[in-house]
Amino acid sequence: MKKNIKKIVFTGPESSGKTTLSKWAAEQFSDVWVAEFSREFLEKRDGKYEEIDLEKIAAGQLYLEKTGRRNAKKFLFCDTDLTVIHIWQMHKFGRPNPKVFNLLTQNLGDFYFLMTPDLDWEFDSLREAFDQAERDVLFQKYLKLLGELGVPFAVVSGEKEARERAVLQPILYK
Repeated sequence: MKKNIKKIVFTGPESSGKTTLSKWAAEQFSDVWVAEFSREFLEKRDGKYEEIDLEKIAAGQLYLEKTGRRNAKKFLFCDTDLTVIHIWQMHKFGRPNPKVFNLLTQNLGDFYFLMTPDLDWEFDSLREAFDQAERDVLFQKYLKLLGELGVPFAVVSGEKEARERAVLQPILYK
């Protein structure tokens, strides 16, 4: 496995621009973009899942990252990672899943972009956090988790151009 690949993760609440910005960054650097596995998983199940399914989603996400790493040149741009699964586990079910958390700590990114929920929420049948207050609560949980994990990160906010500028500089110096 390639050791010199930098895993760049876009994380944060639902409808905060992770997919758009992570795809854009991958295009800017002509490198690999890794999709959010939970979307594929949930689409096959009409959005229905149980608590134990989060372990399956975590394993699927790690598989996509491992597969993507094989084709990456310098960066692996991830439209989420296990931070999202861990936060959602806590938010939805009120308790951590030690297996998911252990996988998270063993597969940390090299740099995180924490997306603020300051963009308008867009309907998507797979999304569950529908109001701004809940999105703000989730954002605070991400902020706390990234601090506790001790990973380097930057908070990204604003409109499209501001977000793009906020992402370019840290990547250029990775």
